[in-house]
Amino acid sequence: AISVCLSCRHFPILTIDNGLEICLEDNNQKDIETYALAELKKGLGEGGNPLVELQADIVTRASGVFMWVALVVPLVTRHYKNGKSPDFIRQTLQAVPSEVEEVYKHILTEVVDRNDRPQTLHLMQWIYLAERPLSLTELRFAIASDHLLINSTQYSCRDSKDFVEDDTRMKKLIISLTGGLAEIKYHSQSNRGQEHTVQFIHQT
Repeated sequence: AISVCLSCRHFPILTIDNGLEICLEDNNQKDIETYALAELKKGLGEGGNPLVELQADIVTRASGVFMWVALVVPLVTRHYKNGKSPDFIRQTLQAVPSEVEEVYKHILTEVVDRNDRPQTLHLMQWIYLAERPLSLTELRFAIASDHLLINSTQYSCRDSKDFVEDDTRMKKLIISLTGGLAEIKYHSQSNRGQEHTVQFIHQT
C-alpha cells in the first residue's frame, strides 16, 4: 500500500473521499502558546503576569497562524521596551489585522516611522534585489555604496554620514526600519565560513 500526504492551504479546495484530514490551525494552539511565550521572554527578558497576559492575547488573536505570531511579537517587544503599559499593548494588538497579508501592510504603514520610509525602501530593495542573501557586513557597505555613487566628495563607504559602523547596530537598524519584516539568519557557508545573513521573515 502507498500512503500519500498532501499539504496545502485552504485554497485550492481538495476533496478526499477516503483519508484523514488534519487542519493545523485547529490543532497547534499549545505549540503557538509555547512559541509565543519563548519569543516574548527572549525579547523582554522577564516573566510574570504581563508576559502571561500578553501571551494569552497573542494566542487568541493568532487563530492558529504561526506567521501572525512571528510578525506581532516584535511589535509587542518594541512597545514594551519603549515603556508602554501592558494595557496599551493589548489595545494595540486589537488594532492589528487578523490576516497575515494585512499585517504586512499594517507594519509598513502604522509601525514603521513615516520619516524612516525612504530608508526602509532603500534597505528592502537591497535585501530583495540582491542575487544572494547578503551578510550584515555586506549590507552595511552596500547601503553606504549608494551614497558613495551620488556624492563625489566621498572616497570610501566609511565616509558616508549614515555609515553603520558595526553589525550589532545594523541588526537593530534592520528591525527598526522594517518593523520586524526582515530577520537575521545564522548560516554556515561552505565558501565563506559562518555568517549572519539578512532575509525577509517569510521567504515565499
